[in-house]
Amino acid sequence: MKKQYLLFLLLLVLPASLLNAQALYVDATATGANDGSSWTNAYKSLASALNAANANPAITQVQVAQGNYYPTGDNAGTGRNAAFRITRNNLQLLGGYPSGGGVRNALTNITTLNGDIGTAGNNSDNSYHVVLVTNITGGVSTVLVDGFTIQNGNASDSYTGATGRGGGIYLSQNESHTVTINNCILTSNFAGLGGGIYMEGAAGADMPTSNASLVSNCLFQNNTAYIYGGGASSRNCAPSFVACTFNNNQTLANTIGAAGGGAIENRNCTPSYINCIIMNNTASDGNGGGLYTRHSKVRISGCLFENNRALEGSRSNGDGGAIFDADYDASQYGPYPSQNTIIHTKFIRNKAAGDGGAMYNLFSNATASNCLFLKDTAAHGSAVNMEANSGAGIVITNSTVYGNYSPGAAGGVLSMFGSGSFLRIHNSIVWNNNTGIVAEPAAGMPYSYSLVQGQSNTGNGNLSPAGIPDDGSTIFGNIAADDYSLAINSPVIDRGANGLYDAATFGNNDLAGNPRFMGTAIDMGTYEQVDAAMPVHFGALSAVMQKDQLTVNWTTQTETNNDHFDIEASTDGARFKKLATVLSKTPNGNSSIALEYSFSIHDAMTTVLFGGIAGVFLLCLGFEGHKRRTKGVPGLFIAVAVLTYSCSKNEPLQDANHTRIYLRIAQVDKDGKKEYSKAIQVVRE
Repeated sequence: MKKQYLLFLLLLVLPASLLNAQALYVDATATGANDGSSWTNAYKSLASALNAANANPAITQVQVAQGNYYPTGDNAGTGRNAAFRITRNNLQLLGGYPSGGGVRNALTNITTLNGDIGTAGNNSDNSYHVVLVTNITGGVSTVLVDGFTIQNGNASDSYTGATGRGGGIYLSQNESHTVTINNCILTSNFAGLGGGIYMEGAAGADMPTSNASLVSNCLFQNNTAYIYGGGASSRNCAPSFVACTFNNNQTLANTIGAAGGGAIENRNCTPSYINCIIMNNTASDGNGGGLYTRHSKVRISGCLFENNRALEGSRSNGDGGAIFDADYDASQYGPYPSQNTIIHTKFIRNKAAGDGGAMYNLFSNATASNCLFLKDTAAHGSAVNMEANSGAGIVITNSTVYGNYSPGAAGGVLSMFGSGSFLRIHNSIVWNNNTGIVAEPAAGMPYSYSLVQGQSNTGNGNLSPAGIPDDGSTIFGNIAADDYSLAINSPVIDRGANGLYDAATFGNNDLAGNPRFMGTAIDMGTYEQVDAAMPVHFGALSAVMQKDQLTVNWTTQTETNNDHFDIEASTDGARFKKLATVLSKTPNGNSSIALEYSFSIHDAMTTVLFGGIAGVFLLCLGFEGHKRRTKGVPGLFIAVAVLTYSCSKNEPLQDANHTRIYLRIAQVDKDGKKEYSKAIQVVRE
């Protein structure tokens, strides 16, 4: 019998700069003078405190104790325009304090900003926006919102205006003011655009680089948009999302027009997504199950797109299971200005009813490097689909495309349609997909220094697939465990071309963080083969969870100049967090005999150590989910993940959506150089 668990992981850092500011205090349980001068005399209403702070530039902080706060003061209020408003610069809104004051801890002191101001459970009378940051006055400075659960906003009025955008947060800014949203959970919000958050800058500039707000360590979950951006929508700005999780957001089939971006939508923006997880999101009758971007320059680094869906309907083919990127505006901006860069990113089990299981590009450019396209599905281009008339294209470098599926034989794993367009493949592996490459015209998809199953072209440095098993078992380390690092004697080792890899753009590391250049030439595919170059030669490596204890065992066959080992873990095999350090057993760092190591991490220690992993970390610790603390949201914390998962004995540890837990050993020599073992999966017993 499988059990269901919830794990909420905290990443909350309180800078020293927040400690000495002039503050107002808010506590729903306070019994004093209600003037905000101290915790004893704290405001009971956060809206009252913000009104006072907006009018007084000497106030630089509003500190809020745990509790449930409504923009109208209580949940019997009226007036859907009611919101928690910030209208001036240099103001920090901080949640997570205990009742009566004390040490701030957003993990235990849940502070909820709730838009359910009218009839409980009836969202038709909810606030349009829970938090409203707009019309900021004052010089160049910053606004910070940190440590809150933001829920039940309903921007359901005119979708062409502000009251139809940003149910959780509506943020309008000019280029001189930076807004940071940190350590927040945005859940159960609704809008026409940007169910969780809507951000916009001043119109006019083409793909502006100003208006650069930061959203970090936030969870967007169960938000809905009627048209675009279930979790987030951005227009005319340059936001950065760092270590955020977008889970189970959606856009709806609507009666207005085209829709998309189950998790995120951008238009005329230059956004970046760093170490984010975008999973289980849906564009219903729309494009871009995870991300919909139009006329934007997007940078994606270290992200995971998993199990996102673009569904077909009366208005859409359902293109771009993970990402839909389009640039229709050549008459206004010139031909194909969009140039997206995607590095060190995984696309796993995304699905498009139409084209492009992982990526769909329409009249736009993109580069993808150190990426893994795994088990994605679409009618055409089960991994990637490119369509344009001329001049636009995609370049895929040092990536692995494996196990993707198109139901029709003509579907293609990588497909390209349109005269003069291109989809180029360099230093990559395309293997064990149920269909081959489809290009119209065929000349538009050249590949070089690559291994492509079903292709006999051995010119331009390409390898012949002859003699390699269909499942690629001689190429990869452990396919059964979804380990696509290279086997010890893989035929693709040192067979790439260094000149085709742009380290300045793509970085000096592979998807696992290992150095990209290690042998006589760069390897093909996503991962560089590392074992042969390591001063420590590993034997067996295992990681087992037994009740409340994680035990890691490994053996070294030999050690040279070794100092210590770092035990690291990850949910996606790309972003690892150090759990512990174990010193070498050798007195001088050298050993020619096998040595055995073992290290155990108990429940409490594991919880603390895993908390710093960006995005989501799912770990069975053997305790039941937390009870409900706020209406409609079970046990919300300032977290980077809130997901349900299952564990059974003797199977790889993973969540209900097949997110696995990986572990590796980093070996550090006495000169400080670090090398890595292969990643393995944690098993529960």
